[in-house]
Amino acid sequence: MSAGLNHEINQPLTAIQTYARNSRRFLEKGTTEMVDANLSEIITLCDKMAELTRQFKVFARKSEGPPALVDLRQSVDGALKIMAAQESRSDISIQWHRPEQPVQCHGDLIRIEQVMVNLVANAIQAVEGREQPEITIDVEEDDGHWYCLVRDNGSGLPGSTERIFEPFFTTKSVKQGLGLGLSISRQIVDALGGSLTGRNRSDGPGAEFVLALRKREATE
Repeated sequence: MSAGLNHEINQPLTAIQTYARNSRRFLEKGTTEMVDANLSEIITLCDKMAELTRQFKVFARKSEGPPALVDLRQSVDGALKIMAAQESRSDISIQWHRPEQPVQCHGDLIRIEQVMVNLVANAIQAVEGREQPEITIDVEEDDGHWYCLVRDNGSGLPGSTERIFEPFFTTKSVKQGLGLGLSISRQIVDALGGSLTGRNRSDGPGAEFVLALRKREATE
């Protein structure tokens, strides 16, 4: 992972240096339109590096502290507040079918919240361009686990769904991310003793991500 991160940092740094040097030459020649184009590229690359360092901080936090008693609803609530502050589109319907009773599980409030932010952000990007974009969040259970399901009505996942959890795998533009969110999210969940999987929906177009965490009683 660290080798890949170093590679991803060095690439935009080298490109920024090249664009900056070219801009100086264009300024000397008075070709201001080319300077503007180069500055736009530099801004895009800086955005990429900012996203990279943000995701790296999340990765670094994943090993902090043992799993504790967490109400999964609070992590979802927090993630939706973060996304509401960031997302400018008002036409996306996000339906959070919030259970009335606490969803007590083994986890970490902040780390699970970050996983949910990544899953919801992924779903928002997946429904881009849809006439009626819809995202649903549901909670299900069995004897030993709670399951948080995030569904969208986008175009679905690529043929090999496991590839989406590989570091730096992405079908998005640079501005939408680097392909680190799902990889880091899975590592966070693995460290908490849970699992994170993705698949195409069986009931229509779109993807479905399933976060599974072990149940925990308040008396444990």
